[in-house]
Amino acid sequence: MPPRVSRKITCLQFVCALMIVGLHTAFATYFPGSPEWAVSVNKVCRSVFDAAISTFFTLSALLTYWKAETQRYPALLKRRLRTLALPYLLWSVLHLLVNVARRSMANGVLVRLDAMEVSRLLTVDAVNGIFWFLRVLMVFVLLYPAILWCVRRKWPAIVLFVAALVAATLGWVPYSCTVYWIPHYLMGAWVGVHARETLQGARRPRWTRLAAAALLVGLAACRPLEGALHYLYWLPAPALMWLLTDGFASDKPLPWWVGASFYLYCSHLLVERYAVRLYLAVMGRGTVAFLLGNALLPLLCAAIALLAGAAVRKLLPGVYAAFTGGRAPTGLLKGERSVA
Repeated sequence: MPPRVSRKITCLQFVCALMIVGLHTAFATYFPGSPEWAVSVNKVCRSVFDAAISTFFTLSALLTYWKAETQRYPALLKRRLRTLALPYLLWSVLHLLVNVARRSMANGVLVRLDAMEVSRLLTVDAVNGIFWFLRVLMVFVLLYPAILWCVRRKWPAIVLFVAALVAATLGWVPYSCTVYWIPHYLMGAWVGVHARETLQGARRPRWTRLAAAALLVGLAACRPLEGALHYLYWLPAPALMWLLTDGFASDKPLPWWVGASFYLYCSHLLVERYAVRLYLAVMGRGTVAFLLGNALLPLLCAAIALLAGAAVRKLLPGVYAAFTGGRAPTGLLKGERSVA
């Protein structure tokens, strides 16, 4: 993969991680009594943040299938055990321990979990609800040969795309299952196998970024919160996000935290409540604080999480590497990229 494309993907992954943080922090419930127009602005902002989900799936597929000609399935499985399965298990254990500690302190009694419940929380039911994304990614890894076969022959991928799109749009499959996200994953796999040159072209004029931003916000403002249009909104989102972040494809070295999107995704809910309390203590609960919170709350939460990550990375680099699957453990230099 050309370094320029690699760095842009890394930057876009970090932007998506910030947007996910925004989904979990910028809640209208923190600001009771806010005017309806401010709540509507908040809904549009959260709808824009929603674009990160489909973009993450598309980018992950793009990175996985970029070297499909030389990549071997056993090697992919081995790599994903280190970069996905092991971090999933470690973060699940950490979140479980934190949840037990919080419940014990709230009740004044040590909460006990039996072995069956612990096993269920670490496998079938995610300890943290947002980890459904990682489980779906692991299923896609297992399906790698089948997806590659479909994409290489093109027509099976098109049939699968349409079938999954219909199933998801009609509500036949739940949000957090693999079938629901097959269309977005197939788009990334298709580009990785058949259309890589489209990502390596010349820089586009600045107006394309403005147009992408306007279209993204327009779609977010028009779509309902559920139903077919809610799902279809995600289809063009990865392409719009790619155009929107054209300016990030620079030749300059990137700081380590830009490659920390996986860490930020997995860690932010550990500090989210503290970021909210700090923000409310400083800014209050007025309308202005509510509007600014759409941007400032995610940034504050991300800053706290990244500061903690910087400390762990400095003091316990092996621990940080294990929890992030070796993603950019020493910072991103020219030509480096984070692991999808």
